Amino acid sequence: MAKAATLSVRAIGDSSGVILPKAMLEHLGVSRGQQLIATPVPGAVVLVPGDSRMGKIVSDALSFMEEHDEAYRELSMR
Repeated sequence: MAKAATLSVRAIGDSSGVILPKAMLEHLGVSRGQQLIATPVPGAVVLVPGDSRMGKIVSDALSFMEEHDEAYRELSMR
C-alpha cells in the first residue's frame, strides 16, 4: 500500500496541479494518460480510477451521501 505523502501544488500552464508519486499511481492501478475521478468530500478529495466500474460506484455513493448529509447527521445523533 502507498504511504501518505505531502504533495505540493504546482503551476501547470494556466492551471495548478499535483504530481502523484509512482507508488500512489500503482496503488490506484493507473498509469500516465489514464483518467481519475476526483470527488470532493468535506475537507478532502477522493481519487478513484476513472475507467473502472468501482470509480463510478464510489463517485455516485459519495455524491449521494453529500446530497443527504443532513439526514446522516440526524441519524448519527440518535
